[in-house]
Amino acid sequence: MSYYDMNNEEHRLAHGWLIVGLLACFWIGAFGGVYFGVSPFWAPSPGGLSRFWFAFWVSAPLGFFGCIPYMALRGILDHRKAQAATASMAPTSATAAAQEVAQQELTPKPPEGFKGLNELCLGADGSIFFTDQGQTGLHDPTGRVYRLRPDGRLDLLIGTVPSPNGIVVAPDLSHVLVAVTRANQVWRLPLHGDGAVTKAGVFLHLHGGPGGPDGLAWDPEGKLLVAHTGVGTVWRVNARAEPTLAIASCAGASTTNLCLGGPDGRDVFITESETGSVLRACLESV
Repeated sequence: MSYYDMNNEEHRLAHGWLIVGLLACFWIGAFGGVYFGVSPFWAPSPGGLSRFWFAFWVSAPLGFFGCIPYMALRGILDHRKAQAATASMAPTSATAAAQEVAQQELTPKPPEGFKGLNELCLGADGSIFFTDQGQTGLHDPTGRVYRLRPDGRLDLLIGTVPSPNGIVVAPDLSHVLVAVTRANQVWRLPLHGDGAVTKAGVFLHLHGGPGGPDGLAWDPEGKLLVAHTGVGTVWRVNARAEPTLAIASCAGASTTNLCLGGPDGRDVFITESETGSVLRACLESV
């Protein structure tokens, strides 16, 4: 590796030795040739000029020794440069690799970034389940569902959903239900301890309409409530996905989300985005 920096004192010293060596080479050769070729101690003769050039080429190599300090110092500098580069690069690479692993272990992120986070729910163990919907749909079934564990580990549960939206998790953490808006379905994702999801399937298939299932919630009896946007209805279905109740909107048709509250947890609060209203209904005990 060759390099030169005029602002570096060692580099300037090395090139100073080069200049001294070249000057020494010239002057030793020149004065040696003059002295041995035409000096008074050697009488001039017709062969004097030949002796001059002979003496010059004999004496000139002596000046080459003036270059030796330059070459030695230059080699030392190059060696130091190589060592410094190796020493500085190796720890940096190792540190960067360690930081990358730590980042992946502590706060992992999806490789392509989030598409557009939508809804979330909390599990009994403190995990956060959330959907990454973005602009996905039947044309681009790449929506994702994630689980963020209390220790910071992020699990990608599924990455092939056409528009994942509302989400609820079973109290025993056995499965997750996800509203798949553009497919007019609610999917069931069985959960495993290692974060894997297998045998994902359709739990509920709605009849259609301009929208689809949006917000989800459990009622006090463990039945599923589904806000059907575009239709203006909130459905309640049992464990076999059979409808047991339909709550019709008294405002617009964009029933987008819902939650439960009230003294006994049986009051349903519904957001209706077409008119910007919040609706309230009371569940029957069925």
